[in-house]
Amino acid sequence: MSSPSEVLIGNPEMVNRLPYTYAVLKETLRLYPPANGMREGLPGVFIRDKHGPSFPAEGFHIWVVHTAVQRNPSSLTRPHDFIPDRWLVDPGHPLYPPAGGWRPFEHGPRNFIGQNISLMAVKATLALVVRQFDFHDAYAEYDAIHPLKKNEINTLFNERAFMIQKGVVHPAQGFPCKVTLCDAK
Repeated sequence: MSSPSEVLIGNPEMVNRLPYTYAVLKETLRLYPPANGMREGLPGVFIRDKHGPSFPAEGFHIWVVHTAVQRNPSSLTRPHDFIPDRWLVDPGHPLYPPAGGWRPFEHGPRNFIGQNISLMAVKATLALVVRQFDFHDAYAEYDAIHPLKKNEINTLFNERAFMIQKGVVHPAQGFPCKVTLCDAK
């Protein structure tokens, strides 16, 4: 029997036949985008609050917080839930993501040109690596060593692994985990 790496080396197009792996990847990037976006405000461009005033953007830099866009409850069903199937349903389905609502590589003219090759590389890596390891969080051990300080949070949206800003995003507490080899099957 061929190993997954031998199969992909012999048939590299198979990386494009991993719809659920791709859906998991897209949903993970929706919930945990690696960065945010920045736009320069232009003359005649305004930021409008749907319930109130508008503000001129000229002379300002607009920070697009991808986590907020991609978890917007007014445009997504169950925005804080991990639901890879939202990337497998047809348009019109309640789970189907809104246009422009997925932007881990930005959107429109500022879309990252290497997005497709990056996603292909991650799909191939997932197909080869994840099946060989088990991942378990180690928050109990982390909490024993690092007790919670006053006014410090350790969950966001009922999730322990949430992203924080440090130039680019990083998982809070560094995502303590234990990785073990899977049992041979």
